[in-house]
Formats: sequence, C-alpha cells, structure tokens
Amino acid sequence: MRFILFVSLIVASSCGLGKKNPVSFKVTGKIEVHKPYCGGARPNPDQLKGYFEAYPNTTFYIKKSMNNDPKLETVAQFTTDENGAFSIEIPAGNYIGIHADKVLSFDDYVEKLGKTTDKFFEYIGEKDAKFQHQHIDFILDVQADKTFNYAYKSKCFTGLNPLIKYTGPKPI
Repeated sequence: MRFILFVSLIVASSCGLGKKNPVSFKVTGKIEVHKPYCGGARPNPDQLKGYFEAYPNTTFYIKKSMNNDPKLETVAQFTTDENGAFSIEIPAGNYIGIHADKVLSFDDYVEKLGKTTDKFFEYIGEKDAKFQHQHIDFILDVQADKTFNYAYKSKCFTGLNPLIKYTGPKPI
C-alpha cells in the first residue's frame, strides 16, 4: 500500500515537471507621435492632416492590468530605438501598455510634468492629473507573432504633456 502511494506521488510530481512554459510570441512595431497642424501660413490639404514622427528612446511597460507599480504585474518593458521601433517576446494574452512616466509616484509625475513655464500654460488640476496618471496608453492583444504600431496624439503648444493645457491666443 505504501509503495503504491509512493509511486503515485512520484508520478504526480513528475507530471508537473513535464508542463511546458507558456508559449511566447514576438511582437515588433513602432511607436510614433502624430503632430497636428497648429497654425501659421495657410496649409495645403496634406499639412492640415499633420504628420507623424518616431517616438525615440522612450520606455514603456507592458502589464496585465493598469497599475502604477513598475514591479506589479509587469510582463515586459521595452525602450524604443532612435526610429521608434521595438521588439519584445511575451506570452499570449491581453495586455495594456503605459509610458514609463506613469510608473512614477503621483507626486513625482506631477513634479515632472505639471510645471508651467509660461503665462499661457496652465496645470490641469489634481483630479484630471490623477485621471491621466491612471489612464492606459494602449491595449495589446497577443495571440501570435505580430506587428503592433501605435501613435500618440500630440497637442498644439503642449506636445505630449498631458498635465498642461494652453490658454493663450489662437494662432493666426
């Protein structure tokens, strides 16, 4: 009887060793910034659409759910190259992506991005800043090798800074 129990335990524990790690898939892509037309000379139709440029040397965290802890539920982290390109390997699943600034504490986030340097720029306020701090940047669904491209939308005069708004005169 003990022998059968012993053999059963060995077989059961060896079954756990035979399990494969989750399959990882390669995700490559590019992160860009869309810059709108912000005034000046009368634009042609192409200029009116704005333009895209690479988002270089920027770090992003891939997480299972939204949180601002760089260690909690972080599946991967990557930094774009000078062309905004990246490549990572992660298991199949649904993930969210956030900019590295969002893993800062809220106070450090506001300290970094909430300062105004001109009378025409204004901090958006704590309530809206908290919303921005907790807001995901993109969703990433990985079920196979894939290419994933994402474009941040820049704003006139404040660029990608989500905590500052422009309150000055409209351009001519």
